[in-house]
Amino acid sequence: MLPPLERLSLGAATGEFYALPQAEADALNADGGREVLTLDPYKRDRGRDDDGATFRLFWDHKQRRRRNPPGHESAEERAARDAAKYAVYDAEALWEWIKNRPNNIDDMKDPTLSFRLTQDDWMALYEKYDGYSPIPEWVPFLEAVEFPDFGPNTTWVKTPFSADRVAERNRDYDHLPPAVAERLRRNLEANGLENGWAAYVDGALRFKSARTSLSEPPTKGPYYEGPAGEERLVRKEELMPGHKRDWEKYFGPKGQERKIEWHHRGIEVWHWSPDLDPPLPNPPLWHSEGTGRLRRIEFLANHEVWHFKGRAGQERTSRKEKDLTVHGRLTEHYRGGLFMEESERLVNIQYHDTGEIEYFHGPHGHERLWKTTHRDGRVEFFQGSKGHERHERTEFPDGRVEYHDDIEA
Repeated sequence: MLPPLERLSLGAATGEFYALPQAEADALNADGGREVLTLDPYKRDRGRDDDGATFRLFWDHKQRRRRNPPGHESAEERAARDAAKYAVYDAEALWEWIKNRPNNIDDMKDPTLSFRLTQDDWMALYEKYDGYSPIPEWVPFLEAVEFPDFGPNTTWVKTPFSADRVAERNRDYDHLPPAVAERLRRNLEANGLENGWAAYVDGALRFKSARTSLSEPPTKGPYYEGPAGEERLVRKEELMPGHKRDWEKYFGPKGQERKIEWHHRGIEVWHWSPDLDPPLPNPPLWHSEGTGRLRRIEFLANHEVWHFKGRAGQERTSRKEKDLTVHGRLTEHYRGGLFMEESERLVNIQYHDTGEIEYFHGPHGHERLWKTTHRDGRVEFFQGSKGHERHERTEFPDGRVEYHDDIEA
């Protein structure tokens, strides 16, 4: 699971609670119009803290995505954002709809299933109507349209990208035709993205915007903690191919930060474990350049956790915990080999829901089932090579032995 959401500096909830003006409420109620979740008439002038508050979801996130942080938007930019099309819902009914959806980022859509919700929408409704339940691990990976919010004392400063960042961007353009590269550069300037933004709180750096395209979320970039002059990198949000967001977590003093976690939504969570003094509580695990050793990898989408043994660089898989629909919860145990060589051999599988344990013999890749124990004391024995095992006999707790005819002499 990810750390608590408030520790991720995702920002305050800025979703769109929206008090309907009288004219707009009348237009929505015309010809028998009703709010789609409650089937009641639309209510006017119901803000966030009023009973029957209304909330709007915008159809096109690109139109709503901020180019500049709050306080630095032009009148034209604000007008363009406000002109985006939206649908209005009873806010509390909308949260009931959302929280009863499948617990999956891909199912976070509006009640008409036409478009996805944003991170800002989800958090705004959560903070108003819940605020205490565990936040799913995929919430940080919902699309964001707002800059991160660090509170009322935040100052945003426009800063040019570093020479390395500009060189990296220019290298991305090297493979393009000159006319195309020049057009992209002009678009950056026209959209105000030729420079980045830095957020400071009481003079201490908290965030540096790293996006170079309006298709990227305004939350992309490194995040910092610590007093002015001693700010240390604690998190970095990146964008994977296909515009899939991930983030990295760091630990250590300024100038000595080490990556301790890497998260990628819905696919896997890799934990790192550097040599930290003092050690982290419940330290996340992995090794980096010899500073630690691989201990655990979590595959969120597959409901799997892999555990490892061995010193750094010599790790081997010790067990894999899985939660399967067909077989329920099970644990696979391994011996020998090396993880990087994928040479460990399977020795047994424990099925927690049924109490069965399957035992295997043979080298890696050729493990064959030779015995199965059952909760009632029965023990089944098998013969044959991997994939061709045949049931030889069953031994019962009372000493009886039952042989099976399908074993050839």
